[in-house]
Amino acid sequence: MFCGNCGKELQENAQFCGNCGTKTAGALKTENEFQQSKKESSKERRNVVLWGLIGGFIIVVIAYVGYIFVIEPLIQSGSNSSSNSQQGTTSNSANNQNVIDVDIHAFLNEIENNSSRAQQIYGEKVIRTRGIIRDFHENGVILGYSIDLLDFDSLYVTFISSERSKLVNLQKGQTITVKGVFWVGSGSGFIKNAIIE
Repeated sequence: MFCGNCGKELQENAQFCGNCGTKTAGALKTENEFQQSKKESSKERRNVVLWGLIGGFIIVVIAYVGYIFVIEPLIQSGSNSSSNSQQGTTSNSANNQNVIDVDIHAFLNEIENNSSRAQQIYGEKVIRTRGIIRDFHENGVILGYSIDLLDFDSLYVTFISSERSKLVNLQKGQTITVKGVFWVGSGSGFIKNAIIE
């Protein structure tokens, strides 16, 4: 007899397999039965792997089609509407263009993961975001999604001159919404010509 679990040959009156400890009640009586069981198990594993690969392929195709027909047109329409709003004006003032609302946490992650792509999508476009003031600099604030200074993801915001007088009323840790022109420099995100909303 052979063990139904590991295939090791068993002694005639064995209660348990000496190799893996499985009870012999499920022991196979012949080597042929063990080989047949092994082949069936192998076929089942191959079927699971095959269906897993087919499922994975289908998911990749759906994601690709979704990107081509949904995401890319949205990006292009955002670029076109921004281009259209810039025609006929040389000002980069936050009040003169269409505004793209962005979640600061996702936005900072996008800048960190691929700053050149973020520059392509958002560069020189007006964005609006809400964040926590981490610190102040000469003409603005450093915004993040938390006050934690150990977290280095930050947007450097520089305000238009008429907004700078409002800086004295702001405090570290305060949440504010800003709108301004986005650009990437040295892998960091900047918002220039910003206003406080």
